[in-house]
Amino acid sequence: MHLSPDPQRGLAEANHDKIATIFVILIGFLFVYFFAAMFWNQWQPDLSALYMAGKSVAAGHPEAIYAAPPNFFTAGTPTEWVPLAKQIGHADKVILPYLYPPIWAHLMAPLTEVMAPTTFFNIVLVLQLAMLATMPYLGWQIARPEAPSLRQWPPIGTIILAVSAPGLGAIIQNQPQITVTFLTLLGALASLRGRPVTAGLLLALAAAIKLQPALFGLIFLLKGNWRAAIAMTLGGILLLALSLLISGPEAHFAMLARLSEINAMVVYTKVNYSLEILLYQLHQLATGGVIPDGTNVAIPILDAPQWIELLPKLCLLAGAGWLALKRHAMSEPQIWLALSLLIAMFGPLSWGHYFVLALALLPVLFTLTSPPVAWCWVAAFALLFSYPLYSTLLPYNVRFMATLLPPLAMLYPLTLFVLRPSRP
Repeated sequence: MHLSPDPQRGLAEANHDKIATIFVILIGFLFVYFFAAMFWNQWQPDLSALYMAGKSVAAGHPEAIYAAPPNFFTAGTPTEWVPLAKQIGHADKVILPYLYPPIWAHLMAPLTEVMAPTTFFNIVLVLQLAMLATMPYLGWQIARPEAPSLRQWPPIGTIILAVSAPGLGAIIQNQPQITVTFLTLLGALASLRGRPVTAGLLLALAAAIKLQPALFGLIFLLKGNWRAAIAMTLGGILLLALSLLISGPEAHFAMLARLSEINAMVVYTKVNYSLEILLYQLHQLATGGVIPDGTNVAIPILDAPQWIELLPKLCLLAGAGWLALKRHAMSEPQIWLALSLLIAMFGPLSWGHYFVLALALLPVLFTLTSPPVAWCWVAAFALLFSYPLYSTLLPYNVRFMATLLPPLAMLYPLTLFVLRPSRP
């Protein structure tokens, strides 16, 4: 017997979808408004690096783009930037060194001539908050149709983002990583929607801001998405050529020298969730060495044993090798989540804001297991990586980096769980 579809039921479902969409937009607007009001006209140290690098170029000193204190992470404004900081009236502020490709400093230079730093910060703040507000929705789209309903995940994901240490830390610093994460999510969604050229170009642009997203090109290779891989490669070459044309090769060599300098140290700080820090602390305990105070500034450790720096890299290579071996038994959204965790945890640096991508991709868990189990993982991430827990544990960092322990206790098993093949 043939049953015709119930028009009333279809209309009701359409109305529910419209209401849910309006609700999601409203939550996003409130998110942007709340944090924009909270951090309006605030000095943002991470973003100040871009402004001051641009100011150096505008002042006729492009060689000072990569100025930095001794050992890069030592506290203090780079010496070459002190006169510029006085000139703009912010010599008393924390100004961090610049570590992005030089093209962005050159493109920023004209803006520094017509725009005060706080004006620039405010504009970027609103734009990046809008990007953050869309991330729970983008993650939900990537995980469809197994993801929770539109009425459930975007609101819950936005709340988790707002109270998480990675999310709130990125907002406080107005970190450019927000833009990189947004572009990466768009690239993942484009790839899943059958738009390989768009996906490749988005990843190329993200990698031109920070080099880290270039590693996600591995997904295109694992899944045989050759058009995306070629688009990403050609887009990257074009952007590199443009950067060389605008900035010159010397600036790029200076950037590579800084990256090599950082790679040779352990950056001991409360917002670096690297395996290196955990291993270094255990080594100090075992050998009777001194564990630095981890409550305040970053401390560059230059004498850590070689194996401490090597082991995380081996973990990243092992994870990438496993993905290559099991690529046919893992879905593409699963590989995006797995690689986001591997890169954030075992890369040269594991800044908290690197985990915003994994946070946005949490709905992928619902494609890998039953809803109750997936919700348990989401709850564990929300609780153990929350800013309130981070703030509670921060005073204990005097003796041991206590703020790292709950997130790492969750992230390592979560990564192993995500790496499990999801199909025969």
